[in-house]
Amino acid sequence: ESDFIRCKLWNAIATNVSEYCHKGDLIGVKGKIQIRIYKENEETKYITEIIAEKVSFLSSKKADE
Repeated sequence: ESDFIRCKLWNAIATNVSEYCHKGDLIGVKGKIQIRIYKENEETKYITEIIAEKVSFLSSKKADE
């Protein structure tokens, strides 16, 4: 079972991930958890996301092949 949590990346971290990370690659993310709350049509919405401080490239799908 998998959970998908949004991750926000900034500056050099975002540049490196966009350049070297591809779909299917395994990465580790260290950061702070943030929960945003807002109302939409009288319904309260919660968004959980990670503000990344460090990203580690653990394995590449291409390297495994």
